[in-house]
Amino acid sequence: EHGKQSNAFVQLLGKAKSPYYRVAAVPISGNENEVTYFWGFDSYATLEKYSQDLEMWANGPFKAEFEKLDRQGADLHAAQRDVIANYREDLSYRAKFNVGEAHYMIIVTIRARPGHQMDFNEARKIVLAAHEKAKLEEHYYVYEASSGTPGPTYFVFVPLKSLKELDADIHGKAY
Repeated sequence: EHGKQSNAFVQLLGKAKSPYYRVAAVPISGNENEVTYFWGFDSYATLEKYSQDLEMWANGPFKAEFEKLDRQGADLHAAQRDVIANYREDLSYRAKFNVGEAHYMIIVTIRARPGHQMDFNEARKIVLAAHEKAKLEEHYYVYEASSGTPGPTYFVFVPLKSLKELDADIHGKAY
């Protein structure tokens, strides 16, 4: 049911000719009832514009359809959270990767202790330097939450073209 409702929402944005997009992260392990949606905005101004457009569509030409979706989806979420996170290019590795080629994404959530953000940043820069020195054939993107999470939170995204990439460790040996 949730998949149907999510698809209906995407279709409705398509009808509205929305320039905004989202990626749904459906887990292959863990709680399969948890789906995380990631929206890409190039600035806070674009996020604000999206909010204004969504309100306009929901109270204007597509009001009945949005209200129907709200009624249908009322019982589909045990909880819902919005997080705003900023891309940290200085902590990311080989970010020039066509994410559209990724069929899988490892997503690691790291919560730093309050007051230890600089420690985390320094540790990530050590990891980044080691990756650069070893010229590892991987990519990762680091985002830092600016709101919506308890305490300092970072997300590390590692794109994978195939799960086969996980079959070999950094020395090329199969597990």
